[in-house]
Amino acid sequence: MSEQMKLMTEEKTADPALPAADIQVMRADTPLAALPVPHTRLIDPPPEVFRPVEVKLYHGTSYEEDKHGRHPKGCLINAETHTVICEPPDGAEKYSWEPFMVLAWKDSYTRWGDTFGLPPVYVDKPLAWVEANYADDLDWSDDGVPPKAVRQILMAVVFESQEEPLLLTVKGRACRSVGVPIAKHARRRRLRGQCPAAFTVSVGTREGKSGPYWSMLSVKVLDPSEDLRNLAAKYADLAEQVDMQPPADDDPVVEVSDDDIPF
Repeated sequence: MSEQMKLMTEEKTADPALPAADIQVMRADTPLAALPVPHTRLIDPPPEVFRPVEVKLYHGTSYEEDKHGRHPKGCLINAETHTVICEPPDGAEKYSWEPFMVLAWKDSYTRWGDTFGLPPVYVDKPLAWVEANYADDLDWSDDGVPPKAVRQILMAVVFESQEEPLLLTVKGRACRSVGVPIAKHARRRRLRGQCPAAFTVSVGTREGKSGPYWSMLSVKVLDPSEDLRNLAAKYADLAEQVDMQPPADDDPVVEVSDDDIPF
């Protein structure tokens, strides 16, 4: 366990006073019968926030090999330790990740620079802000170019095999097929006062302009195992202190298909 995590689990930080971002918080530290309805809070990161390590779907580009080492294409890796969390069986073109639970999530839009290396025009903005200031960024062009505003759903998640929460960023086609369904289901269970669910994501190959590539395809809802529920409960107090800022998009753009943006 990292020193940051040890500090965060031993000492609770006072609730901040000023709003900064709209965070949907899921709590899993209460028995089913007494589970409270989690709430939406406007929070300002305290001086010491918990910043989860990012996880990435590995495509096997030369850039990724230089940065993370060589791994099987389609695996899910820890971007800090460069270790594999989930990987496809040999020869498989589709498989499912191990189940995970969501501690918190945020829905936002970012417009990256027009070419790799340029700073973003804006980062992590709500839909209403983009509609008011850059409405054209939400439209497809007449020749089929995707919107400049990239929707992304950031989720602080816990996998049973991992010691600490991780940051999963979903965008592009995967945002529609995976990120939005997870957020909607989590919100629906919250409003009904039900126990937060576990999810497993199916990943597989799609055909792009430059050949097949790996992408998140769909999501399945599961009842969490006792061990996974206990792990989520262990970090429930950190859910409101998670830094939900999107990670830097420092990977070169991988051209795949007209309507998909790989993450």
